[in-house]
Amino acid sequence: MTQVLSSVEIEQKIAAEDQGLAEALAKADELEKRRPEVAFDDGAYADLESEIAAGAQSAERHRVRIAALNEKLSLAVERERQSELRVNYEAAKAEIEAAAKWQAETYPQLALAIAEGFERSRRADRLALDINRSGVPAGEPRLQSVNEVVDIPGAPIMWPSAPYEKVAELPDPRPGHPAIWKR
Repeated sequence: MTQVLSSVEIEQKIAAEDQGLAEALAKADELEKRRPEVAFDDGAYADLESEIAAGAQSAERHRVRIAALNEKLSLAVERERQSELRVNYEAAKAEIEAAAKWQAETYPQLALAIAEGFERSRRADRLALDINRSGVPAGEPRLQSVNEVVDIPGAPIMWPSAPYEKVAELPDPRPGHPAIWKR
């Protein structure tokens, strides 16, 4: 069974092979410098040639291993990238599923409650307008709209007192549920 190495482990192996290659090349340079010294001794020259050939073979083995390790490094980097993508994908998928569950379970009730609140506020504003038009009892102030009563500083006006237009029906199992309104 082949051992699966991380990109860091492969980079360490490449560094060791690079070191071995550098040492083999340095030794080959030293041996080349000795050629003139042994040029007249056939036995020593043959031994030197043998050492040079062995050094060249060692350097070539290091080069081949470095090339193979670089291929493994490319695969390991891609494998690690895919693993990280998988983790991010699964986290995003879980968040989407949680949001979809919230939307399916909670949003309809919230939307219904908001729509009912808007409808109630609309009816209250219409009632205040009708009472103010028809007259208020002596000594009593005119009735205020819901927005005027709530008076949250900096809050936008949530339900205008102008006529409303139905823009959407909300799904609700109860008959006669309110709709969302806009001016």
